[in-house]
Amino acid sequence: MSAKSALNKAIFIPNDERLLAAVQVKRRTKKKIPFLATGGPGDYTTFICLSATNKKPAQVFLTKVKKFEGSSSFVRRSQWTISQLQQVNGIDSVRDCPEFDLIFENGSDQWTAGSAGEKCVFVQILHHTCQRFIPERKPEFINCPSKLLGGNSILTEAADSVSSAVQKASQALNERGERLGRVEEKTGEMMNSAQHFADTAHKVCLSFLFWPVSADSTPVKKLLCCSAAFMWRLHERDTATVTVLFNSKVSSALQGCIYLLINTVKTVIL
Repeated sequence: MSAKSALNKAIFIPNDERLLAAVQVKRRTKKKIPFLATGGPGDYTTFICLSATNKKPAQVFLTKVKKFEGSSSFVRRSQWTISQLQQVNGIDSVRDCPEFDLIFENGSDQWTAGSAGEKCVFVQILHHTCQRFIPERKPEFINCPSKLLGGNSILTEAADSVSSAVQKASQALNERGERLGRVEEKTGEMMNSAQHFADTAHKVCLSFLFWPVSADSTPVKKLLCCSAAFMWRLHERDTATVTVLFNSKVSSALQGCIYLLINTVKTVIL
């Protein structure tokens, strides 16, 4: 379990709060009141936590929490409402650094975070929370890189990434819809072509259906007439007549050719 998850479970969830951000820190300057000291260096770990109540309207707090060496429990030490925060000093507005100061109505603390990245994330979330929950007299953020206070901030970049992903997904769906539309259009054209072919074949059958056929007729004429009669009967689903017609009008010499023609035409008409 991460330190943030452990903090949230031990300190904030029991008080019906949710942890918004936390940063592990060390003091840059020692306390000037010795009898308030809790131990020597390395005896405990300090966290500055930003939390909000689940009950509406939400209240936001900055809390100092300590975890003593040899203990698995966290101890809440100091707490301020976010409205008591007067100034956040990021120390350097040009480069990222781990140092920052928190100035309250009744005092100030000078901290060094575990890394510049941890401090930047904490300050950015703190600034965003102040803009959201403090309607008037917002705390002043000085000496902070502009990326933490707006513009190309981490949160803005994350939102832009999500927006870009949604836009790409929407574009992909639109392109897929266009492709499906083209496929449907081509399918419709193929169906129309097939219907046109069937209608044309039907007309051809009718044109050859009533040709007189005699023993002296040429093989081609016999083939056309017989095929036309076959297709007409097949179109009328009169399979019994087709069998009789085929056996009576076609000699064995032409049956092979007609069988081939029948298989082709049968697929188209049926």
